[in-house]
Amino acid sequence: MLLLVKGVILSIAVVTIANRVCANEGDTIFGAVQMGAKIIHTEHIVEPMKLLRVVTRKFILKPQPRQISAIVVVDNSPTKGGHAYLLEGGPPANFAVIEFKSKRNHGLDFTLTIYDTPSSCTRCLRYG
Repeated sequence: MLLLVKGVILSIAVVTIANRVCANEGDTIFGAVQMGAKIIHTEHIVEPMKLLRVVTRKFILKPQPRQISAIVVVDNSPTKGGHAYLLEGGPPANFAVIEFKSKRNHGLDFTLTIYDTPSSCTRCLRYG
């Protein structure tokens, strides 16, 4: 019985540590960043907190000449108090509509980076 209790406690400790180390709660990646992809847009999304309210902000990327391969959203706040939701477009489209939403009593502090699809030309990949 004692061995079973120790095993359960050890399992709970391992899962808790793994969640703390591996989980970036507010960080989100839509698509996959491919080799040779270039950054087509980067923006710092910041909104102050509102007392007892949820803060939201919508970001619209107008149609681009190239398709989007990935959208990377990094939560810079120390409390990881928000999420990003892809509402329209995104990979593999050429436009995107993203909504940022905070937890109650938190603000927004995100870094948004959007990558295009790399060129299929081998010369372009080799020499830029």
